[in-house]
Amino acid sequence: MNMLYWKKVLFLSTGAIILGVGIGLAIVSGHGGDAISVFSEGISKTFEISIGVASMVFYVLFMIPMLVIDRKQFGIGTILSPIICAITLDLFLTFVSLKMTTVEAIFCLLMGIVLIGVGIGIYISVGLGRSSYDAIILSIGNKLEKPLWIVKGSADLMLCIFGTLLGGTIGLGPVCAVIFIGPVLELTLKLIDSK
Repeated sequence: MNMLYWKKVLFLSTGAIILGVGIGLAIVSGHGGDAISVFSEGISKTFEISIGVASMVFYVLFMIPMLVIDRKQFGIGTILSPIICAITLDLFLTFVSLKMTTVEAIFCLLMGIVLIGVGIGIYISVGLGRSSYDAIILSIGNKLEKPLWIVKGSADLMLCIFGTLLGGTIGLGPVCAVIFIGPVLELTLKLIDSK
């Protein structure tokens, strides 16, 4: 394997770490994380496992429909990015505990949401495979010829509903995530493509 491949793996790993930190920031803000975090929290409470492990279960569950809808998006990133993100998230939640004012908590939440969108955009851009959920979102967006932010926002809203039914926490975080992650992701991909 050549040097370019390993640079892509490093870039993918960096994006997954940024994603994990972003999710962690959103969760420690006290306002709840993104839609996947709400769903993962529901799985976590139901099966008494960590949120990081629950998020890996989430991505495995979505791998079957991903392979049916668009198996061309499967690659090492499909497996590697959720694992790196989950480990980063669990480490972050283990070692980071912040006491914040309301304003600081909202800033922390918004920073987390921005990092989530940026992290997803970075690891998607390398072309080594997408996470199962992101692959499904992008495939549906392309097939319907709808903007990415609309498709992702709609899918995230459904995840929030199911996550809440499983026991996940709904709050300002998931609402902001549904609104803002899609546009941040779309902007990140455009900025990377323009270079």
